[in-house]
Amino acid sequence: MNDARQLVRDVRDTLSDIDEQIRNHPYPDLLSRRPASAESLGSFPGHQYHIVTSDLRSFSTLVSRFP
Repeated sequence: MNDARQLVRDVRDTLSDIDEQIRNHPYPDLLSRRPASAESLGSFPGHQYHIVTSDLRSFSTLVSRFP
């Protein structure tokens, strides 16, 4: 169990810069100053769906190769 905890700590440390970039992305601030159109916000869920399903396929392939 300690190995798993250490792995999670290592991954968090490795990704900390990316995490910080996501937390400080300018998009939410821009939205607070100038609301986005319904059209641009409407496409967002579709984009996220595509990304998530692609990631799931990638993870599935990885697991099938290295059980």
